[in-house]
Amino acid sequence: MDPKSSRKCKVVWSKRFECDHAGAYHDTRKPELSPSKQCNRGESIRCGCKASIYASQPVGKETVTVRFNWEHNRHDPASLDDLQTSRNPEEVCAWLDTCVNQGFNQKAIKALLRMTPKQLSQITLDAEHLPFSIKISPMDIYNTIHRKVDADTRLAPGLAESIDEWVKRLQDTEALTIRNAFPELVVHILYCYWHLWQAWDKHLKEKLQFKHIRHKENRAESVKDVCDALVALLQSKTPEDFDRQWIGMQKEWADQPKWLKYMTEGWILKKERWARAWRKHAHYGIDTNNFIESWHSNLKKNYIGRGQLEPDYFSAHVRSGLGFKGRNLCKAEVEAKKRAHALSFREASSCMVLEDSLLYIESFTQDNKYYEITLEDSKIMSCNCPSHVQSHLTCKHMFLAIRVTNYAIHLPHAIIPAHRLLETDEGESLVNKRTRKRRLVVKAHEILSALDSADYWVWADNDDLLDGILEESLAKLVSAVDGLRHIARDTMLVRPDNAKQW
Repeated sequence: MDPKSSRKCKVVWSKRFECDHAGAYHDTRKPELSPSKQCNRGESIRCGCKASIYASQPVGKETVTVRFNWEHNRHDPASLDDLQTSRNPEEVCAWLDTCVNQGFNQKAIKALLRMTPKQLSQITLDAEHLPFSIKISPMDIYNTIHRKVDADTRLAPGLAESIDEWVKRLQDTEALTIRNAFPELVVHILYCYWHLWQAWDKHLKEKLQFKHIRHKENRAESVKDVCDALVALLQSKTPEDFDRQWIGMQKEWADQPKWLKYMTEGWILKKERWARAWRKHAHYGIDTNNFIESWHSNLKKNYIGRGQLEPDYFSAHVRSGLGFKGRNLCKAEVEAKKRAHALSFREASSCMVLEDSLLYIESFTQDNKYYEITLEDSKIMSCNCPSHVQSHLTCKHMFLAIRVTNYAIHLPHAIIPAHRLLETDEGESLVNKRTRKRRLVVKAHEILSALDSADYWVWADNDDLLDGILEESLAKLVSAVDGLRHIARDTMLVRPDNAKQW
């Protein structure tokens, strides 16, 4: 009995297999759109082929009924043209899935599919058999990897919910990692302004709807007005100003419910992480993660596998603090220095008053307003202007003081976390770490032993097999082994007698 239709079932189970050329193609493109806006599609492979196999088990019987139509019509499955347009067989797709699940990347799968020149020379237009490796395209490999990545990274059924779960998880992990590395510091998680505007620009086009505005120029002007309102919201100086600006935006753009919902649910709830009103602590003017990406690039190019990262960075900070090395100026400091040097020496001297350990410098924008610069041991320590207080960057008043006086700007040493000693309650975790390390050493030894004892090296004397290997491939092998040698040098438990060769 079928529970959906309450009808008696005639079969226990059934399965139908059809040719991928079965059925007819239906064009779902909107005819009212211009050809330039319609999707360009190639000719469909669906030609109404009737080839099929239908298998079923009737109710009350232990036999299986098979009905089939073996003849393909309107196309020849053995032709080269049909092979070019047909999909990959299920066996090929299953093989690609197996390779990806085993950890092979696109480069490794291409290496598995690569044929020798002798094998390629045997493939001709009149060949009776063709290997499917010649048909598998890089896009087939990419799609297989993409499907696995999509399945492995989904934390929720919906894409939006999954992204929210990832953001929560990464933020918690990031904050915990930073707190463990810098236990004495207060952790502030701030959003990168570059990525912030990337997200806003993308959703501006998706969420804003101007049905009553037809001209492109007027639409662009409306989008610009929304961007200006977002800039004002972002640059609000106090939480009260932020709330007033947001209330005004809700009233002004009440006819854009999708945009307001996106801002409310996605950004207003996390306003402390991106709005200037809550970014009052000293963050050295770093509002993007460009510095982090630059640091990662330097890390990957110069330090991975060499183990000299912390000494080099520590040395750079100490040299800068002692005055042996100048500190690099950021964009805001370069602009501040330019404004300070735009004044003549007479103008700079006239707007400065020295009293004991304080230096008063007149504001660049407001008359009869002076900012205090604190001096200590003939060094400029700080300025009470908003720019320096909020960012701890060298402001234009401090650059102006350098021009007129003999004082230098104080450069404090960078905060480097001290190596923490092992506490008594961490003894068990240390045992676990040692166990994991020993397991990794044994695994590395097994892999190297298997590679060393393989018959691969013996067959190098065979001229025919050697001719089938590209010289570039052997060069890559030597490069990989050399890289392994550098890594092994940093992980040696006991230095061998010929350590100089390493």
